[in-house]
Amino acid sequence: LSHLDPATLGYSCAQTSYFSYAGTGHGAGRRDAVCPIRRGAPYTKTDTERPLTQLRTTFLAQLATLPRPVLVVTHSQGAWIAWSGLSRHDHRAAGVDALVMLAPFDQALAPYPRSGHDGRGAVGGEAVRLVTHLGKTTGFSSFSADAPTWPLREMCGKRACSSRHLGRVIRSPSRREQPLRVGWRRDYLMESRAAPSDLRDAYGQVRATTERLASPLSAEDQTVQSMPDVSPTKWHRAHVTWFFETFILEEYAPGYEPFDDAYAYIFNSYYEAVGARHPRPERGLLSRPGIEEIARYRAHVDRAMDALFDDLDHAGLPELVTLGLHHERQHQELLLMDIKHVLSRNPLQPAYLAGTPRESSLHPPKAGWIEHDGGPVEIGHRGVGFGFDNEFPLHTVHLAPFGLADRPVTCGEWLSFMEDGGYSRPEFWLSDGWAVVNAQHWEAPLYWTRHPDDPDNWSQFTLSGQRDVDPDEPVCHVSYYEADAFAHWTGMRLPTESEWETIAITHGEGDNFLDDDVLVRGAPHPRPAISTNGLFGDTWEWTSSAYSPYPGFRAAPGAVGEYNGKFMVSQYVLRGGCCVTPRGHTRATYRNFFPPGARWAFSGVRLARDP
Repeated sequence: LSHLDPATLGYSCAQTSYFSYAGTGHGAGRRDAVCPIRRGAPYTKTDTERPLTQLRTTFLAQLATLPRPVLVVTHSQGAWIAWSGLSRHDHRAAGVDALVMLAPFDQALAPYPRSGHDGRGAVGGEAVRLVTHLGKTTGFSSFSADAPTWPLREMCGKRACSSRHLGRVIRSPSRREQPLRVGWRRDYLMESRAAPSDLRDAYGQVRATTERLASPLSAEDQTVQSMPDVSPTKWHRAHVTWFFETFILEEYAPGYEPFDDAYAYIFNSYYEAVGARHPRPERGLLSRPGIEEIARYRAHVDRAMDALFDDLDHAGLPELVTLGLHHERQHQELLLMDIKHVLSRNPLQPAYLAGTPRESSLHPPKAGWIEHDGGPVEIGHRGVGFGFDNEFPLHTVHLAPFGLADRPVTCGEWLSFMEDGGYSRPEFWLSDGWAVVNAQHWEAPLYWTRHPDDPDNWSQFTLSGQRDVDPDEPVCHVSYYEADAFAHWTGMRLPTESEWETIAITHGEGDNFLDDDVLVRGAPHPRPAISTNGLFGDTWEWTSSAYSPYPGFRAAPGAVGEYNGKFMVSQYVLRGGCCVTPRGHTRATYRNFFPPGARWAFSGVRLARDP
């Protein structure tokens, strides 16, 4: 596309960047490009022949450095690279308003005609046409292979461009040498499943997922509280509903009648400004309301919310609804974390979903290192797309040179730590951690037990029931204390959250997340810890950073300001998401946090080292 004049799209050269197969750099030779190449490094033919996964990572790394909003125009092999990157809903693609795929070859289904043959064709059309019915696979709900091009100049000249049209993809078939001109039709656009422009659709999708996750559980399952940190499933279902009722309907829906005034007390979690609340350790004592009554409560609030979506003109209301949706997605993860603990305490060890996690023939190689030269880096949310308040503000951090492991620590490596007396040697442990190890008699990660007939072998409780510990999987359900002790045993350390985020921006692969079809795919579980798993999904990763406010942080006024700020003490930050994190919920700047002794989260370890 170097021949394409960006002025055709309404852009100047100052706004234009070219993709380089070799990655970012100080600028390649201009050659036949209309505009100067300011960011891309010079590349050779061998760079174009790398595996698609590497090319996708290179594309997303360059995309992450660009100011938003962004329009991506591509053809040929680049169409596959861009399509692959954007359809995965990677956080580095946030703020991409549109992707235009220009198809180059009429007869070719592969990126280029056969060797030695000339040809024209529709890589962006004919081949994509074959997979348009696989909406869930590609990540999109609909597609028109012969869609005329949208008036990009007009669309991106409006403020709504970066929100209302987020995730939309179009193409222009070039077999007619069709220029980017006026006369396009809006109804040919397709919309991303992960970022629906209509909040009503997003609301319905998120709320349905919560009910789907609860559906395998009996009324008795949904009532149990196995420890103070765990909440019953039915409480999660009601609490997220209370959030919409309290912060949105009671404030913005004139005449709204609460379903039951008593719910303001029993389903408030920690919002002191709203009023008194039921003690957290006693949520399991709430035999009533039952799950049918909670279903009616959810339906009552859903009907009122549906009516409210007809009028979202109140200042701050769309943002508050979006916060409520992300809040519910957090509780979807908590629901699975908590029910795993509940079921593990049952001597029958019942499965959340019957079946065996999918086997893999892949085995982790010896861990490698992603090196960074250090220096000043920007940390925090850049303001494009949703972010929690604890991800702000963007600020500069100075890093010393470091390396980050290219894969997480495996169960096999953890077994070596155990066999070397890791849980009985105080030299590896923080003082508080050593006290907890002895008080709670830890000798392995949570959910690990010795085989009754073979004490030298270990099994683990999973959402699909009891199974042998797989040495190739990432170790999971370990505390900060254990992660730190393991790092000391290896002679390495845990990364800081700034180090982790810096690497994640350019190495943000990983796709083992919670999907809407979980009941069909089977119970979520970490996959073998190969380097291509990336930094996202599988297990949250402990950092050595205490959970504290960024410089300049200010909590939002009112009760919503209690969401994160008041917990910024005595906890540590985890990054990356896990196999029970809803897909699309996490990003490089996302800060999860738990006390150092917590183990029921899907938490694992990735090591760092100094030069």
